[in-house]
Amino acid sequence: MKKTFKALILLLAISLCGCRPVPQKNTENPSVENSSLWSDETPNVSSDGKSNSFSEIVENEKTIIPETPSHFERSATAGDVSLTINADAPKICTDALYLYSFQNTVGVDETLANEIIAVMGKSDKISKISNSEYEFYLSDYPEELYSIETMAQLISLRGHTDNLCPYGSNIYPNTSSEILENYTRDEAADKCLEMLGKIIDGDCAVLDIIPFGAEIGLDYYKITAAALIDGLPIISERVSAEFDVSDKGINSARIYNFKAERRKIVEKILPLSDCIDKATAKIDSIALYPDPERYDFYNYTVNEDGKLMNINVEKIHLAYIVQTDIGGAHSLCPAWVFIPGTNEHFDYSCAFAVNAVTGEVGRL
Repeated sequence: MKKTFKALILLLAISLCGCRPVPQKNTENPSVENSSLWSDETPNVSSDGKSNSFSEIVENEKTIIPETPSHFERSATAGDVSLTINADAPKICTDALYLYSFQNTVGVDETLANEIIAVMGKSDKISKISNSEYEFYLSDYPEELYSIETMAQLISLRGHTDNLCPYGSNIYPNTSSEILENYTRDEAADKCLEMLGKIIDGDCAVLDIIPFGAEIGLDYYKITAAALIDGLPIISERVSAEFDVSDKGINSARIYNFKAERRKIVEKILPLSDCIDKATAKIDSIALYPDPERYDFYNYTVNEDGKLMNINVEKIHLAYIVQTDIGGAHSLCPAWVFIPGTNEHFDYSCAFAVNAVTGEVGRL
């Protein structure tokens, strides 16, 4: 039975102001649109509208992007692993794709820490614990401790008071539900984009929103967001950001900061149909290990080691991925990215890709 108190779960929560009017909670209406989510056809940007600092347009530079059918259905089996693709081809809204050098950056200085805190609300009590950690209290919630910490290449923000419950059984069945009283889905997404945009100093977009709190704890949204380059998301565990947002605002977040420099134009990419052929031929080499808490939600079947046995792709993106070059350096390159899912809800943690330049197949 659901507890009467509400819980807060979002990696890097953004706002605790709650000043805009919001509709009544709606957990039943399945027609609520995911208007805050990024789409290939109408890519959205960070809430402050800044231009992407990585993606200056160069006149007359174009990439040959082959035409492709509007929808793909394909099935393949290798050993005990099955792959089913039933997805629309993405709309391509860019003319030029590039190769970029890529490097994760480390550290949160005092200026950036204050900018992050300002997105969440007003704070009169900020303490610098070390060069890599800050603690603070928000004026609206003076008894609740928050911290910002840099661990290796990860910026971690977390609230230390509320108990958020990220179990698969705690996800609302209607994932388009409006579950919060102080924020709509769009407002929660805007807060996350505002924070992420300040950290990466560029455009960003929300990829996924999952509502939690159906059975226990506080209601909150878990929001996955990504930086945009050339209008395309960077889909990689080295870049993607996660937030937990409740009625108090952003409670927690995990964000990877980075820098990227454009190297050269990509003259031509492989057709999506060819890359689907490559993915089906190498399905036995794609080792995906989903979160055990999400097995039931996504109808996953796994073996005794936790490897995903039924890969059902319902979403395809043209995106940038992080690859490791000879010598250990990292770079960004365009790729066709395949996202498993069910009922129009997608598991980016189990995405895999085919490099659109080389044809290499691999997990992200």
